[in-house]
Amino acid sequence: MDHMTLKVLLTILLLSQSSGLLAAITVNFYEQGGDVVAEASGSLDVSGGTAVAGTDVPFIGTNSTTYFGYIFGAFLPGAQDQYRVPFTSEQPFGPDPGSRPTSSSGDTVGIAGALSGSVTPDADFIYVPGGYTSGDPVSGSSIWSGASLASLTLVPGSYTFTYAEDSITFNVLTSPPTPTPTPTPTPVPTLSTYGLALTAIGLLIVAGRRLRTRRQP
Repeated sequence: MDHMTLKVLLTILLLSQSSGLLAAITVNFYEQGGDVVAEASGSLDVSGGTAVAGTDVPFIGTNSTTYFGYIFGAFLPGAQDQYRVPFTSEQPFGPDPGSRPTSSSGDTVGIAGALSGSVTPDADFIYVPGGYTSGDPVSGSSIWSGASLASLTLVPGSYTFTYAEDSITFNVLTSPPTPTPTPTPTPVPTLSTYGLALTAIGLLIVAGRRLRTRRQP
């Protein structure tokens, strides 16, 4: 295999493997049965940070000048990882001064950070299960029994926190999210199928170029 053929094949292989996967965490707050529920799910890219043992606890809140925190799921001190980010954009939202849930379950996931009025501004962190690997799915939840969005000063809307590699979005919903319907299975080409097709096309292009070159006087 000559150099040009190898170069074309490598380019095609890289293109075929570019799945375009975007990691992100979404947290939905909503009222249900006289309680407020927060459900966090998704995945995160933590490749840009170094993990240390997390020491915070599940809570939500901000005082709008010095700190914010939104942490969910079952939390055992030292059993989850904490990564320093910092956030390049952030939208702290209620409640004030903060509220711990009645119960929490699932994976630990969340964020916390210091605002401009803090003695250590931009000391921002994300929380994930201990030993977390970038891209792994996480799912955690918290419940505030007998609470409402209003009592927790949660204003309906969408709030996003972004760092260099990824983002976390919080949605305060006026009604429970609608379950995503299960799609009917259909034969859809997989990424590997596309990759094989692109490789085949590449080989045909290379073969065509060689044939034209040989025919030239």
